[in-house]
Amino acid sequence: ANLMSEASDIKKKMGDSQLKAFKEEQKCRSRVLRKLNHIDLSGVVQVKGRAACQIDTGDELLILELMIDGYFNNLDEHQVLGVTSCFVLEEKTAFQQVPAELVQPYAQLQEAARRFWQVQEECGVPCGEMEEYVEKLRPDLMTVVYAWSKGSSFNEICHMTDLFEGSIIRVRNESHGQCLVMILAKGY
Repeated sequence: ANLMSEASDIKKKMGDSQLKAFKEEQKCRSRVLRKLNHIDLSGVVQVKGRAACQIDTGDELLILELMIDGYFNNLDEHQVLGVTSCFVLEEKTAFQQVPAELVQPYAQLQEAARRFWQVQEECGVPCGEMEEYVEKLRPDLMTVVYAWSKGSSFNEICHMTDLFEGSIIRVRNESHGQCLVMILAKGY
């Protein structure tokens, strides 16, 4: 009976500890949302927050900040597709050289990710090392998605990467969905 009581006390302390950690992380994440004007001081979701909720792939907050900052305005639809592939690729694949047309947009994307990481860090959100965060935006399929959007055949695309065909299609489709959001936001 003593052991059962002691086990119950330990479980309660563990639950309280996890709840306390969750509440602290929630406060930090709310600070980020307030700083980026997604919620107001009362925690009410603002227009910017509603817009972020409509993005269902990738890092919603970073993508929305890029949209608002005009990052996509000077990119054509093929470049937008190539760049958005960085947000959806989760599998390991052999790195391919970034096409010349995407070198500058990719560098700007990395810089924006560093700035966003700093905002999260300032607000106390645990997000690991900065370069690890930036490296999550992997350019491995930029070449493939870019070439496919320019009219390369599926056979040509499959020979450009070591990913399975289904993974290529998934990344392309998710990038395409994000691209449509970006193009609509640009007013095309």
